Amino acid sequence: MMLQFPNDFLWGASTAAHQVEGNNIHSDFWVMENLEGSMFKERSGDAVDHYRLYREDIALMAELGLNAYRFSIEWARIEPEEGVYEESAIEHYRNVLKACHDNNITPIVTLHHFTTPVWVIRSGGWESKETPARFARYCGKVMRELCEFIPYVCTINEANISIVIAKIMKRHQSGGTAQVGINTDMAARMQTYMLEVSKAFGVPPQEVHSFLGPRTEKGLEVIFRAHTEARSIIRQISPQTQIGITMSLYDIQSIPGGEENAAHALHEELLQFKDYLKDDDF
Repeated sequence: MMLQFPNDFLWGASTAAHQVEGNNIHSDFWVMENLEGSMFKERSGDAVDHYRLYREDIALMAELGLNAYRFSIEWARIEPEEGVYEESAIEHYRNVLKACHDNNITPIVTLHHFTTPVWVIRSGGWESKETPARFARYCGKVMRELCEFIPYVCTINEANISIVIAKIMKRHQSGGTAQVGINTDMAARMQTYMLEVSKAFGVPPQEVHSFLGPRTEKGLEVIFRAHTEARSIIRQISPQTQIGITMSLYDIQSIPGGEENAAHALHEELLQFKDYLKDDDF
Protein backbone atom coordinates (compact mmCIF):
# COMPACT_ATOMS: atom_id res chain seq x y z
CA MET A 1 0.00 0.00 0.00
CA MET A 2 1.33 3.47 -0.87
CA LEU A 3 1.91 5.67 2.14
CA GLN A 4 -0.01 8.95 2.16
CA PHE A 5 0.77 12.23 3.84
CA PRO A 6 -2.02 13.43 6.16
CA ASN A 7 -4.55 15.78 4.57
CA ASP A 8 -3.46 18.61 6.87
CA PHE A 9 0.26 18.21 6.10
CA LEU A 10 1.86 21.56 5.25
CA TRP A 11 3.85 21.73 2.02
CA GLY A 12 5.37 25.17 1.72
CA ALA A 13 8.01 27.61 0.63
CA SER A 14 10.07 29.97 2.76
CA THR A 15 11.60 33.39 2.16
CA ALA A 16 13.52 36.06 4.05
CA ALA A 17 12.13 39.57 3.58
CA HIS A 18 15.49 41.18 2.77
CA GLN A 19 16.25 38.61 0.09
CA VAL A 20 12.96 38.94 -1.81
CA GLU A 21 11.16 42.20 -1.00
CA GLY A 22 13.74 44.75 -2.13
CA ASN A 23 14.67 48.22 -0.87
CA ASN A 24 14.94 47.38 2.81
CA ILE A 25 16.64 50.72 3.38
CA HIS A 26 16.47 50.90 7.19
CA SER A 27 18.28 47.62 7.84
CA ASP A 28 21.89 46.91 8.71
CA PHE A 29 22.44 44.75 5.62
CA TRP A 30 21.22 47.47 3.27
CA VAL A 31 23.82 49.80 4.78
CA MET A 32 26.59 47.22 4.52
CA GLU A 33 25.72 46.26 0.95
CA ASN A 34 25.83 49.84 -0.28
CA LEU A 35 29.14 50.93 1.21
CA GLU A 36 32.12 51.70 -0.99
CA GLY A 37 34.27 48.56 -1.16
CA SER A 38 31.43 46.38 0.15
CA MET A 39 32.25 42.72 0.72
CA PHE A 40 28.88 41.83 -0.82
CA LYS A 41 29.13 40.69 -4.44
CA GLU A 42 25.82 42.38 -5.30
CA ARG A 43 23.43 44.83 -3.69
CA SER A 44 19.96 43.52 -2.94
CA GLY A 45 18.29 46.48 -4.67
CA ASP A 46 14.78 45.57 -5.81
CA ALA A 47 15.53 41.87 -5.19
CA VAL A 48 12.63 40.00 -6.86
CA ASP A 49 10.25 42.86 -6.07
CA HIS A 50 8.13 40.68 -3.76
CA TYR A 51 7.06 43.73 -1.75
CA ARG A 52 5.09 44.83 -4.83
CA LEU A 53 4.36 41.44 -6.42
CA TYR A 54 3.37 39.43 -3.34
CA ARG A 55 -0.19 38.80 -4.56
CA GLU A 56 1.02 37.29 -7.83
CA ASP A 57 3.76 35.34 -6.03
CA ILE A 58 1.35 33.85 -3.49
CA ALA A 59 -1.12 32.93 -6.25
CA LEU A 60 1.74 31.11 -8.02
CA MET A 61 2.45 29.15 -4.82
CA ALA A 62 -1.17 28.01 -4.76
CA GLU A 63 -0.97 26.99 -8.43
CA LEU A 64 2.09 24.88 -7.60
CA GLY A 65 0.06 23.03 -4.97
CA LEU A 66 1.68 24.58 -1.91
CA ASN A 67 -0.50 25.18 1.13
CA ALA A 68 1.92 27.02 3.43
CA TYR A 69 4.19 30.04 3.17
CA ARG A 70 6.79 30.98 5.78
CA PHE A 71 7.83 34.58 5.27
CA SER A 72 9.39 37.21 7.49
CA ILE A 73 7.98 40.49 8.67
CA GLU A 74 10.83 42.99 8.47
CA TRP A 75 11.59 44.67 11.81
CA ALA A 76 13.39 47.52 10.04
CA ARG A 77 10.22 48.33 8.07
CA ILE A 78 7.88 48.14 11.07
CA GLU A 79 10.14 50.15 13.41
CA PRO A 80 12.60 52.17 11.28
CA GLU A 81 13.43 54.33 14.32
CA GLU A 82 13.17 53.28 17.94
CA GLY A 83 9.58 53.60 19.11
CA VAL A 84 8.39 54.90 15.71
CA TYR A 85 6.09 52.44 13.96
CA GLU A 86 5.36 52.63 10.25
CA GLU A 87 1.64 52.05 9.81
CA SER A 88 1.92 51.59 6.04
CA ALA A 89 4.33 48.67 6.61
CA ILE A 90 1.92 47.07 9.08
CA GLU A 91 -0.88 47.44 6.54
CA HIS A 92 1.34 45.89 3.86
CA TYR A 93 1.93 42.76 5.93
CA ARG A 94 -1.77 42.62 6.79
CA ASN A 95 -2.42 42.46 3.06
CA VAL A 96 0.23 39.73 2.61
CA LEU A 97 -1.46 37.66 5.30
CA LYS A 98 -4.87 38.20 3.72
CA ALA A 99 -3.48 37.14 0.34
CA CYS A 100 -2.29 33.89 1.93
CA HIS A 101 -5.72 33.18 3.41
CA ASP A 102 -7.43 34.12 0.13
CA ASN A 103 -5.32 31.45 -1.61
CA ASN A 104 -5.86 28.80 1.09
CA ILE A 105 -2.24 29.06 2.11
CA THR A 106 -1.34 28.84 5.80
CA PRO A 107 0.94 31.75 6.75
CA ILE A 108 3.86 31.01 9.07
CA VAL A 109 5.41 34.29 10.12
CA THR A 110 9.06 34.75 11.06
CA LEU A 111 9.62 37.87 13.15
CA HIS A 112 13.38 38.12 12.60
CA HIS A 113 15.22 36.67 9.62
CA PHE A 114 18.84 37.93 9.90
CA THR A 115 18.33 41.67 9.14
CA THR A 116 18.07 44.21 11.94
CA PRO A 117 17.13 47.91 12.11
CA VAL A 118 20.13 50.23 11.92
CA TRP A 119 19.16 51.89 15.20
CA VAL A 120 19.42 48.53 17.01
CA ILE A 121 22.98 48.04 15.72
CA ARG A 122 23.90 51.55 16.84
CA SER A 123 22.54 50.66 20.28
CA GLY A 124 24.69 47.55 20.73
CA GLY A 125 23.02 45.10 18.36
CA TRP A 126 22.90 41.43 19.29
CA GLU A 127 25.38 41.78 22.15
CA SER A 128 23.29 44.35 24.05
CA LYS A 129 21.31 43.27 27.11
CA GLU A 130 18.61 45.73 25.97
CA THR A 131 17.97 43.96 22.66
CA PRO A 132 15.66 41.19 23.99
CA ALA A 133 13.24 43.77 25.42
CA ARG A 134 13.39 45.84 22.24
CA PHE A 135 12.74 42.77 20.11
CA ALA A 136 9.87 41.62 22.33
CA ARG A 137 8.30 45.10 22.14
CA TYR A 138 8.40 44.96 18.33
CA CYS A 139 6.93 41.43 18.34
CA GLY A 140 4.16 42.63 20.63
CA LYS A 141 3.32 45.46 18.25
CA VAL A 142 3.11 43.07 15.28
CA MET A 143 0.93 40.60 17.12
CA ARG A 144 -1.43 43.23 18.50
CA GLU A 145 -2.00 44.44 14.95
CA LEU A 146 -2.00 41.16 13.02
CA CYS A 147 -2.48 38.17 15.33
CA GLU A 148 -5.93 37.30 13.94
CA PHE A 149 -4.21 36.27 10.69
CA ILE A 150 -1.20 34.43 12.21
CA PRO A 151 -1.69 30.79 13.26
CA TYR A 152 2.06 30.05 13.55
CA VAL A 153 4.99 32.28 14.37
CA CYS A 154 8.75 31.69 14.45
CA THR A 155 10.44 34.32 16.58
CA ILE A 156 13.97 34.08 15.12
CA ASN A 157 15.37 32.27 12.10
CA GLU A 158 18.44 30.10 12.69
CA ALA A 159 19.04 31.45 16.16
CA ASN A 160 22.28 29.46 16.49
CA ILE A 161 23.72 30.37 13.06
CA SER A 162 26.64 32.36 14.48
CA ILE A 163 28.19 29.11 15.79
CA VAL A 164 28.27 27.68 12.26
CA ILE A 165 29.54 30.98 10.81
CA ALA A 166 32.40 31.04 13.33
CA LYS A 167 33.39 27.48 12.30
CA ILE A 168 33.34 28.40 8.60
CA MET A 169 35.48 31.48 9.26
CA LYS A 170 37.96 29.42 11.26
CA ARG A 171 38.28 26.88 8.45
CA HIS A 172 38.77 29.65 5.90
CA GLN A 173 41.43 31.38 7.99
CA SER A 174 43.40 28.15 8.39
CA GLY A 175 43.16 27.21 4.72
CA GLY A 176 46.75 26.02 4.28
CA THR A 177 49.86 27.39 2.53
CA ALA A 178 48.27 27.59 -0.92
CA GLN A 179 45.70 30.01 0.46
CA VAL A 180 47.99 32.26 2.51
CA GLY A 181 48.18 35.00 -0.13
CA ILE A 182 44.44 34.87 -0.73
CA ASN A 183 43.66 34.97 2.99
CA THR A 184 46.07 37.88 3.60
CA ASP A 185 44.43 39.88 0.83
CA MET A 186 40.96 39.02 2.11
CA ALA A 187 41.91 40.04 5.65
CA ALA A 188 43.16 43.42 4.43
CA ARG A 189 39.98 43.99 2.44
CA MET A 190 37.85 42.98 5.39
CA GLN A 191 39.73 45.33 7.74
CA THR A 192 39.18 48.27 5.37
CA TYR A 193 35.55 47.34 4.91
CA MET A 194 34.91 47.03 8.65
CA LEU A 195 36.28 50.54 9.14
CA GLU A 196 33.68 51.77 6.63
CA VAL A 197 30.97 49.77 8.39
CA SER A 198 32.07 51.28 11.69
CA LYS A 199 31.75 54.81 10.29
CA ALA A 200 28.34 54.06 8.81
CA PHE A 201 26.93 52.84 12.11
CA GLY A 202 28.80 55.33 14.25
CA VAL A 203 30.28 52.72 16.58
CA PRO A 204 33.80 51.20 16.87
CA PRO A 205 34.43 48.20 14.57
CA GLN A 206 34.47 45.78 17.49
CA GLU A 207 31.00 47.01 18.53
CA VAL A 208 29.22 46.33 15.22
CA HIS A 209 27.08 43.37 16.26
CA SER A 210 24.84 42.30 13.39
CA PHE A 211 22.91 39.06 13.76
CA LEU A 212 25.11 37.02 11.42
CA GLY A 213 28.39 38.13 12.96
CA PRO A 214 30.50 36.04 15.34
CA ARG A 215 28.97 35.83 18.82
CA THR A 216 30.28 35.83 22.33
CA GLU A 217 28.56 33.54 24.84
CA LYS A 218 26.80 36.65 26.12
CA GLY A 219 25.59 37.37 22.59
CA LEU A 220 24.15 33.87 22.21
CA GLU A 221 22.31 34.38 25.48
CA VAL A 222 20.95 37.70 24.17
CA ILE A 223 19.52 35.96 21.09
CA PHE A 224 17.81 33.21 23.04
CA ARG A 225 16.52 35.59 25.70
CA ALA A 226 15.04 37.61 22.83
CA HIS A 227 13.19 34.43 21.87
CA THR A 228 11.86 33.72 25.36
CA GLU A 229 10.82 37.33 26.01
CA ALA A 230 9.09 37.51 22.63
CA ARG A 231 7.36 34.18 23.28
CA SER A 232 6.03 35.49 26.59
CA ILE A 233 4.52 38.64 25.12
CA ILE A 234 3.08 36.80 22.10
CA ARG A 235 1.36 34.31 24.42
CA GLN A 236 -0.23 37.18 26.35
CA ILE A 237 -1.53 38.87 23.20
CA SER A 238 -2.42 35.86 21.05
CA PRO A 239 -2.69 32.63 23.06
CA GLN A 240 -4.08 30.76 20.04
CA THR A 241 -0.91 31.35 17.96
CA GLN A 242 1.58 28.47 17.97
CA ILE A 243 5.12 29.70 18.73
CA GLY A 244 8.51 28.26 17.85
CA ILE A 245 11.97 29.10 16.61
CA THR A 246 14.16 27.78 13.80
CA MET A 247 17.66 26.42 14.21
CA SER A 248 20.52 25.85 11.77
CA LEU A 249 21.05 22.11 12.07
CA TYR A 250 23.10 19.45 10.34
CA ASP A 251 22.82 15.68 10.24
CA ILE A 252 25.84 15.11 12.46
CA GLN A 253 27.20 11.58 12.08
CA SER A 254 30.52 10.16 13.21
CA ILE A 255 32.95 7.78 11.62
CA PRO A 256 34.42 5.20 14.04
CA GLY A 257 36.40 7.04 16.69
CA GLY A 258 34.58 10.35 16.09
CA GLU A 259 31.66 9.75 18.43
CA GLU A 260 32.92 12.19 21.06
CA ASN A 261 33.41 14.96 18.48
CA ALA A 262 29.92 14.35 17.07
CA ALA A 263 28.34 14.48 20.52
CA HIS A 264 30.20 17.72 21.26
CA ALA A 265 29.01 19.30 18.00
CA LEU A 266 25.39 18.29 18.69
CA HIS A 267 25.56 19.77 22.18
CA GLU A 268 27.22 22.97 20.97
CA GLU A 269 24.83 23.59 18.08
CA LEU A 270 21.53 22.43 19.62
CA LEU A 271 21.32 20.70 22.97
CA GLN A 272 22.82 23.53 25.02
CA PHE A 273 19.78 25.65 24.07
CA LYS A 274 17.11 23.14 25.19
CA ASP A 275 16.13 25.15 28.28
CA TYR A 276 15.24 28.13 26.08
CA LEU A 277 13.08 25.96 23.78
CA LYS A 278 11.30 23.63 26.20
CA ASP A 279 8.15 25.79 26.39
CA ASP A 280 7.82 26.27 22.62
CA ASP A 281 4.84 24.83 20.73
CA PHE A 282 7.06 23.49 17.95
